[in-house]
Amino acid sequence: VDQAYRLGQDNIVISNWLKCMLENIGAKVDSVIPNGLNFEEFYPEKVSNSGNIRVLLPYRNIKWKGIEDGIKAFQIVKEQYPSLQLVMFGPSPDTNKLPEDVEFHLNPVKERLRRIYNSCDIFVFPSHCEGFGLPPMEAMACQCSVVTTNVGAVPEYTIPGQTALVCEPRDVDTMTKY
Repeated sequence: VDQAYRLGQDNIVISNWLKCMLENIGAKVDSVIPNGLNFEEFYPEKVSNSGNIRVLLPYRNIKWKGIEDGIKAFQIVKEQYPSLQLVMFGPSPDTNKLPEDVEFHLNPVKERLRRIYNSCDIFVFPSHCEGFGLPPMEAMACQCSVVTTNVGAVPEYTIPGQTALVCEPRDVDTMTKY
């Protein structure tokens, strides 16, 4: 793969993180064109919920997506705030890895995903590595508070401590404090 990037073709990437990664292997990057967000699909709207604080976590059964870190942080915080509700979305989960009282949404379409973001108070993005990391941006567009790891394009579209709470990947302690 590294050799393919060095063939002299025009390399266009979606984040400065990817640009640095390719330049580190000797590839020339012609352009950074970040992912965009359609504000006609993701926007704030009034959605009723249970009245409990709802924490949203994307589910992907891939180690580098950090799902174990996100669940661990949620469980630690839930000990102090037992009424917290965990909400997750994604492909068919390994149910052995999920807390038993999770509200799970299987592959929601964008309209449904927007409603899920809007029904939650906090969105947690615990990824260890990303090329871009679009879900925190979607959550922010829906005015959901965001706790995210410093991966992919997150540094390009957040202001840590102002628009999102940003911690380093695998830093469950800081994620829990946020």
